[in-house]
Amino acid sequence: MSEIIHKELSYKINGLCFQVQKELGRFCRERQYADRLEELLKMEHFLYKREFELIEFNANSPKGNRADFLIENQIILDAKAKSFITNDDYAQMQRYLRGANLKLGLIVNFKDTYLKPKRVLNSHHSPSDSHFSHRSKGFTLVELAVSIAIFLVIMSVITVSQHRFGGNILITNLAYDVALGIRQAQVYGISVKHSSAGFDKSYGVHFGPPGYFILFVDNNDNKHYEAGGDDGSECLSDTECVSFFKIEKGNSIAGLCAGNPCDSVASLDIVFHRPDPEPVITANGQAVTYLSALVTVSSPQGVTKGVKVLGSGQISIK
Repeated sequence: MSEIIHKELSYKINGLCFQVQKELGRFCRERQYADRLEELLKMEHFLYKREFELIEFNANSPKGNRADFLIENQIILDAKAKSFITNDDYAQMQRYLRGANLKLGLIVNFKDTYLKPKRVLNSHHSPSDSHFSHRSKGFTLVELAVSIAIFLVIMSVITVSQHRFGGNILITNLAYDVALGIRQAQVYGISVKHSSAGFDKSYGVHFGPPGYFILFVDNNDNKHYEAGGDDGSECLSDTECVSFFKIEKGNSIAGLCAGNPCDSVASLDIVFHRPDPEPVITANGQAVTYLSALVTVSSPQGVTKGVKVLGSGQISIK
């Protein structure tokens, strides 16, 4: 199973970005978001550099590549405040990563209605900046034959492994989407986000059918989602649904369980209400509460990831 690059560090940075958007909203300038993020990085004692030339980090980097943040000498973060992220933004981050020879970058668009930092991986990362030694040009016939044989072996392995590798990446991203959806409900719940029913309402995430999950506002104060007229394809205006997250590419929610030991359930509601960051976890539309829950997601290739939610409010990916 492929390793998640800088999992813990990127998860902590995402949490700080959520806090910045919660405090400032969606309509500030990029510099205002970056200033507040810098304050939080200082408060949390992160090692970082801001608005620096990548050539200072890697002498082989082209001049002119200036990144918003380099955090812990491992992750480049690019702060945005625009309507949507473009291909140019992804290409710019790839230039930064190649220039610094780092594995991971984050593009954070604080203008998004529901903040979702974009992870960008460096497809050209090399563990070393060392140069190849000089040698005479050309191949002997033996070297050419060996090279062709090695190439054919590599291509056969790639062909067999590519499909499963793609499934690993997609299911990891889905697990992070689920965790971020739960974190978003936590932020809304403890920050008293306004809804049509008023300010003092809980927010939660509902899991049931395998093809989607829902961020909802608990208008009825019963700690679980009331579907109303929802047809399972989008949010309708007269229901508790706030955001509808459709699961695509053959991936699905493969299992739900609650409690310790974790008993299988048909549906799961994880709800947050001010001022507590701790969730209220219920299952199958019942009033019984649990101290933990596990959401398991699966790819068509059978790769699985679990999102664990504890009664303390901790959210982790297994």
